[in-house]
Amino acid sequence: MFFNLLKSKAGKAGNVGKVGKVFIGMIVSILCYGCAKELQPQWLGPEAKVMGNGIEYIYLKNGSGEVVKGGMRVSAMVILKIGDSTEVWNTRKTQELFVFVFRKDNMIDGFEDIIGISKPGDRIKAIIPPYLGYGSEGSGDQIPRNAYLSFDIEIVYAEKN
Repeated sequence: MFFNLLKSKAGKAGNVGKVGKVFIGMIVSILCYGCAKELQPQWLGPEAKVMGNGIEYIYLKNGSGEVVKGGMRVSAMVILKIGDSTEVWNTRKTQELFVFVFRKDNMIDGFEDIIGISKPGDRIKAIIPPYLGYGSEGSGDQIPRNAYLSFDIEIVYAEKN
């Protein structure tokens, strides 16, 4: 079954291809994380939490209200860095909110996982592993292959769409 799925995604039997390699990498990473008794923070310090999928996060500010749910229109301030240094995107500098519909607009998995634990007013710093970001492909000239992504996300509004 597993290799049939890879074959259908990759196109030829015996040739796993890029999609298959990313898929295999994700499975191996998930299995490795699943074996650990408790994941230890690597980037954000000992007070950080680690999700089962490897996302490390820490609350910089706690909000209130309902946790963001699928279909809600979310307005957020976002800073995105490669690792923890090269800034790629910063809505705080431009003072423009990033507005999207949660679980409807096409976002990377790691970003959605963080939004899914957030409430209005929360500000969270998170490190997203490559397999939940842009993976082995990267994204254009700004995000290299296999990059860890550092997000600083503040949920300004979240409302039913």
